[in-house]
Amino acid sequence: MVPFFLELELDNIMITITVEQLQNFADADGYCRYDIIAGERRAIVYVNVEYEDPQPPVIPQDFEIYYEAIHYPEQAQAFIDDDDERFSSSELNLIAAAIRQYNRDAGISFPEFNFDL
Repeated sequence: MVPFFLELELDNIMITITVEQLQNFADADGYCRYDIIAGERRAIVYVNVEYEDPQPPVIPQDFEIYYEAIHYPEQAQAFIDDDDERFSSSELNLIAAAIRQYNRDAGISFPEFNFDL
């Protein structure tokens, strides 16, 4: 798919992130995969792209669900040897929130891709 660019402040530094959607449809739970690149750092995140806002977090463990980033370091960043080149969980959550906001602002919708077998 066609990549787009987001400007975010991470660790008090403005950076430009290249974002590419990796699938045409959301899965049954409303998540899409995105490849994100910022300089030497790269990851794949799953972002909930449904338009309904989740409930605000009540306990600290709810924050990942609230920001809706699921990250699998063993898959997405297995080729990176240097920990300085990895995105932190908080950075990934900010990126996921920015992707979701970008989609909302652009009016992009993601129908679920379901097979009836």
